[in-house]
Amino acid sequence: ISQITASSLVGIFGKSVQAFSEDIVKNGLTHLIASDAHYLPGRKYEMSAAFSALEKLMDHRHVRTFKHNAKAVVNGDSIMRFDEKLIKKRKLFSKY
Repeated sequence: ISQITASSLVGIFGKSVQAFSEDIVKNGLTHLIASDAHYLPGRKYEMSAAFSALEKLMDHRHVRTFKHNAKAVVNGDSIMRFDEKLIKKRKLFSKY
């Protein structure tokens, strides 16, 4: 099981972190989106924006699976996995 933070997916930590987060999602290597809301004075709550970004990247089935997985973790149930693929190495001057 792996997770990415909502802020990473929406680009709060920079374009390279966002690009890497998108690749992790597209390749089925993460199962959850984390709020990262443990320190609210320094960070915004980005869950709505993260799910909007997810809807642009993936189909509706994937979005539903991410939501299911969040509930499953809270309830102690099994999560649903994706077909994992290796991330292809990028060129020398890529974003990450």
